[in-house]
Amino acid sequence: MKLYASLSNVGFLKNHYAGKFLFVAFVGIHIPLIGLIFFISFYETNISPTSILLMALAMTLLATAVTLILLKKLISPIEAASKALESYRTTRTMPNLPTEHTDAAGLLMANIQSAVKINESLIQQKQDLAGLLSNDMKAFAEIPLAAAQKIIGLQPSQAIISEANAIITSAGKQKDFLETYVAILQEEEALSKKMFKVRGIKFDEIVGLIKKKFAEKLQEKDISLVTDVKIIETHLRIDSESLLTVLTNLIDNAIKYSPAGETIKLSVYRHHSHIKISVADNGAGFDAGSTKDLFRLTNMTRSDKEGKPNGMSLYLSSQIIKKAEGMFYAESGGDQQGATFFIDLKLYRRK
Repeated sequence: MKLYASLSNVGFLKNHYAGKFLFVAFVGIHIPLIGLIFFISFYETNISPTSILLMALAMTLLATAVTLILLKKLISPIEAASKALESYRTTRTMPNLPTEHTDAAGLLMANIQSAVKINESLIQQKQDLAGLLSNDMKAFAEIPLAAAQKIIGLQPSQAIISEANAIITSAGKQKDFLETYVAILQEEEALSKKMFKVRGIKFDEIVGLIKKKFAEKLQEKDISLVTDVKIIETHLRIDSESLLTVLTNLIDNAIKYSPAGETIKLSVYRHHSHIKISVADNGAGFDAGSTKDLFRLTNMTRSDKEGKPNGMSLYLSSQIIKKAEGMFYAESGGDQQGATFFIDLKLYRRK
């Protein structure tokens, strides 16, 4: 970075990153010529053609080596920006990049530094919002709930009781909404601090845990869970616990919306250089046009038929797969036509 900073102080190179490379290359090209001129001019005895050839070769090799070293040093701002961004992405380590340079590389470092600070500020605002919702706003929702219950306890007229019950229902939904939203903010905060590395994944163990976890629920609704696992063990950029969480959410969602006596199919297979996992059911399904909305913020606190918040598990699952640099999507033939959820993760070689 010292060479880059030094060249940035040169007037005609200050705002031109490419110009710094051209300047170093220009000087490097002329080192052999300058060396030969000095050699011939100041060498006191006769110079043989062989000596001139060897001198030219030596100066060319020296100039090439020096030029390559200097050009490598000029790449240091890009390397520093890349390392800082990767470190922040994986470990939330705040970068400390220089922001005073005005060429393309300098602007890149300054923009990364600024973007990271803004992102940290937004994360802090989300934490503050979670605290506000979990305390003050939750209390505001509980006040009308308690007041309505007290009114009913006074044994008023039937009309007043009906209005009080409406207030209780509405306040209860507001309270559930706030609790769901706070839970999502807290889960997102925990996920942002989690670092995903390439790890060994044993699908036979994960499938076994899923079958054990949902055995009772499946039996209650007379639903069969069929598994087709073609990959027993592999390496993915996700840990087993996070992948199990996502699959648990998908299976739970499939059971919830599948009629009694239906079948849910869990498949794991390789597709080119990726691992694909699918969970298919014959349940409620969804309109094909609403596929993109399934995993959006607007859907995660939507209420189901019973008035309870719905969509939180799908939203959080999509965020986990997104952080694992994978794809999370769904397909359906339409309402009451069932749905299939897909997880697509890049396959890594054993290290």
